[in-house]
Parts: sequence; C-alpha cells; structure tokens
Amino acid sequence: MSGTDKGGRESNDTLGKVIEWKHNKLPRPMEILSIETKLYDGGDIALQLEKCLKLKRLRDVADGDYRDANEELAQIQLAEGLDGLRHNNIVFRCREVQGRKTYPYAKIVKALHLEGMSAETIARVMDFAETIGDNYFVKEIGTE
Repeated sequence: MSGTDKGGRESNDTLGKVIEWKHNKLPRPMEILSIETKLYDGGDIALQLEKCLKLKRLRDVADGDYRDANEELAQIQLAEGLDGLRHNNIVFRCREVQGRKTYPYAKIVKALHLEGMSAETIARVMDFAETIGDNYFVKEIGTE
C-alpha cells in the first residue's frame, strides 16, 4: 500500500523505503517521451495538467459549498422529523449510519497479554489474522 505524507514523501511499503520527490526534478511535458514514440504531444500533456489543476480548485470550492448546503438540508429534515426532502425530481435524505467497527491492534495485544497469552503467540496470531487491502494509486495535483 502506498500513500503520501505531509512532507511530500512517497511511502511504498512493498519497497520498504521512503522516496523523497522534488517537483523541480520532474521532467517538463516536452521532455517526457522520446522522439521515436510520439505517443503524446508535450502540449497535450501541459493542457491536461492545467485542466486538472483548474478542476481540482473548482472541486475544492464546490466541496465546501456542497457540505454547507447538505448540512443545512439535514438540519431542516431532522428538525421537521421528516424522512427526506423533495423538490420536483430532486430528493434529499439524511440518515444515521452505524459507526464502523474496528479492532485496534494495540488494544487486542494488550487484552491477549492480560489473558496470559505469551508475546510470541500473540505475534503469530496477529500475523495470521493480518489482511492487506489491494494496492491503489494516489493521484495528486497542485502548484509548487
């Protein structure tokens, strides 16, 4: 599994190391592909980067407005004791969902240790029970 911490370091657990990346070391669009391949035009890449950044900025603003509007509608629905709100073909519904059940590793280890299980047995059990989700890509865009 990989992700990025606040320092801009890419962590890839499968490699077991942290990779430092610097934006000024990245190639410019015209430098990306060799002349032989010509899969993409450097200008197309530049336009796609600019488009993506613009859309991200619009989404960031819209996300805040969306959350505010959602919260206001939820307050109205709950205050009136309704199952939802409707206007023409637009439907809004706020419902409570049970929180996600988790099993914190440290609490399990402590509980098993208090029950008399040895550290070695606990480690074997935890290794056996461990599951890891599928790898995924983190896509980020921003400015320097």
